[in-house]
Amino acid sequence: MNSCILMVKIVENPQLRTTQDEKTVADMWVEFENGKPEEPPARIRVVGWGNTAAEIQANYQTGDRAIVVGRLKMNVFEREGTKEKRAELIASRLHKLDGTIPTTITTTTTATSASPSISSRPNNVVNLDTKKKSPEPDYLDYEEADSGTNPSTPVSEPALSQAKIAPTPVPDEDLDEIPF
Repeated sequence: MNSCILMVKIVENPQLRTTQDEKTVADMWVEFENGKPEEPPARIRVVGWGNTAAEIQANYQTGDRAIVVGRLKMNVFEREGTKEKRAELIASRLHKLDGTIPTTITTTTTATSASPSISSRPNNVVNLDTKKKSPEPDYLDYEEADSGTNPSTPVSEPALSQAKIAPTPVPDEDLDEIPF
């Protein structure tokens, strides 16, 4: 599977263009850490098609930091009589790293309103500022309840049998032929 995720800094504004068959494409140059602090950052061209191209053009510019998800493509071309290869990242998703949490609009359906609400919070969200302690779990299981034993009394482990059990042989007709 060809999948690549990079945290990048955009070093050249995105360029939006249209192909001869009316497909939109945007490309931009980005850089990312090379793995070694003493080496300069690596650069790669990021390409987006269709809606991704429009998103790149509208929302990203030089200096922005982003996470780019996509696939790596190797382009082979000839320059001055020699074949060269250049990698480019075909973006499928981009996530801007600007320190803010994106606002999502959720739809709530109630008897009085069916309009989208930006500030509504799902009913399964727990406020972390509460000091209320969770109830203690009940560890009493059915056997202890029936026998009348105290659940806080340790129960001894059953003794393991020392008998050795031989594995049952598998008939040859059940085995697949695996050529190596």
